Parts: sequence; C-alpha cells; structure tokens
Amino acid sequence: MGKKRSTVTVHARKDQGGRILKKSRLEAAAKVHAGRALSKASETAYEALWGGFEAWCYDFGEQALPASPGTVAQYLTDQAATDHKAATLDSILAAIQHHHRVAGLSSPHDHPDVQAVRSGIRRELGTAQRRVEPMLVDVLERVVTALPNTLAGARDRALLLFGFASALRRSELVALEVADLRRTAEGYQVRIRRSKTDQEGRGRAIGVPVAQNPALCPVDAVEAWLQVARIRSGGIFRGVDKHGHVDPRPLSGRAVALIAKRSFC
Repeated sequence: MGKKRSTVTVHARKDQGGRILKKSRLEAAAKVHAGRALSKASETAYEALWGGFEAWCYDFGEQALPASPGTVAQYLTDQAATDHKAATLDSILAAIQHHHRVAGLSSPHDHPDVQAVRSGIRRELGTAQRRVEPMLVDVLERVVTALPNTLAGARDRALLLFGFASALRRSELVALEVADLRRTAEGYQVRIRRSKTDQEGRGRAIGVPVAQNPALCPVDAVEAWLQVARIRSGGIFRGVDKHGHVDPRPLSGRAVALIAKRSFC
C-alpha cells in the first residue's frame, strides 16, 4: 500500500508540474497575441507615443513601466501645456495602457487621478474625440515631417522611424552598424548582434518592412540618412555637430532619449 501511494504521489506531482509548465507557456503565448492585436499602423504609432513618454520619464527620473498614476497625470499635464489636442492625449493614454497590458502589468489608465486630469484637460481644450488610429498615425507623421531639412533632421527622422518600426531598445539602436542591415525586396533584415535579453551573444534577426506611406517609411529614412551623411560602414546613428560634421562615434542611449523627447514634447 505504501508503495502504491508513493507512485500515485509521484504521478500527481508530475501532473501538477505539467499543468504549471503549460500554464506558463499559455501566459507567454497570450502576451504574444496581445502584442499582435493592433494593426501595423497603430503599433508603429503606439511605439512613437510610448517613446515620447519613456523619454520624458527618463529625463525626469520617473519609472515608465510600470508607471504610477501620478507620473501619467503629470505627463498629460505637461503635454497639454504644449497645445496638444484632447484626442492626442487620449492616444497617449491608449499607448501607455497597451504597453502595460502587453507586459502583464496593471495600467494606470483607469486610475481616478489620471481620469480626473484627463477630464479637466478635455474640458479646457474642448476638442471633440476622433478615432484613435488615424490620430496616432497623424501624430507620428506630423512629428517626422516637422523635422528640419538638415543633416541632423535626416538623422532624427531615420532614428525615430526605424526605432519605432523595429521596437528596439536604445542600446540596441546605437549598437547597429551598416553591416547589420541587409536590404531585401520587403525592406531590411536586421542583425541584432547582442542585446539585454541575449546575454550569450548569439544574436538574432528581425525584419523592418517598407511602409506604404513614404513619410513613415523607416527603410527610406535610413537610406536617405546614410546617403547624405556619407556613411558606408560603422555605426548607423551618429552625432551631428552644429557645423554639420558627422561624428565617427555612435550616439549614446541618453542622446536617443533626448532626441525622442525633443521631437514629441
């Protein structure tokens, strides 16, 4: 009897372990599906808005993920002061909510403090709500087309569009070199040699497709930047001084954050 009970216990433990493992895999798969719930245009625009929020948090020493209701309320207040439309602020909130949900975190979107600030701003601005997705695309297009027609402007346009389309971390963006890009009919195949999630340095490859809208195309923007900057090898995203000289060294992650903040705030 003792041996039989022991066997039953072992099987029960195996079954429990199998269920736990399956549940873990299902949770991971659910997060992947959640991340793919948006259209490509919305996903790109969400990344743009999230990049602005993340850069603002970095600059003010706040945590972006998870963000506190107070941080989000202050960010909305700061954005409203720069004459953003109410619908744009709602798009910002939607992007923050999306990134929290994909990460499996509770979103501050519905917190009373955040909603109170949102309602107050909407009353003050008095702008009617519009569909979120077109507004998101409009925000991204407005930002990149407003960049100056200079060498630095070409760099910033390429950096923002490529960064948002690829969803790479700042450290991964600044580590990219020309040799890491392989042009295909669909766009770029990008080699990420090492990242925070790849401690063994095996590398990985991602695709960055050509966009239908030329104003939002990351591939066209990068190729235009490389051409005007005369970059044939080495780091892709580099500093540009006030005299229009291109630095041979790549940008720092901090510089990327400042570029994003300057562009979206």
